[in-house]
Amino acid sequence: MKKQVEDNELQEENSNFFEDFEEWHDRKYNDEYRFKNKVPFYFNQNNYFKIGLLSLIIPILSLVVAIILDLGIGFYIFFLLTCFPGVRLIIKYYTQKDK
Repeated sequence: MKKQVEDNELQEENSNFFEDFEEWHDRKYNDEYRFKNKVPFYFNQNNYFKIGLLSLIIPILSLVVAIILDLGIGFYIFFLLTCFPGVRLIIKYYTQKDK
């Protein structure tokens, strides 16, 4: 009996917490902000070049390791495949810069 009372009190506290959190979240972020279709801040035109270079770091390091250790064709293919997104972002930066 005592355990049931404690469980009920704990459950009420949890539900109150979630209700309070939902109210706070609704007040903090209005619907226009939460549901607007906008791109994340790091994908603006000025950052395409930086993100492109950063996304080329891992493929270039893997290429260096593959050459030093002579790991074979699989790592060269990995290098080519992982370079596409970074190169695409760098090209996108320069094509949008010209407009």
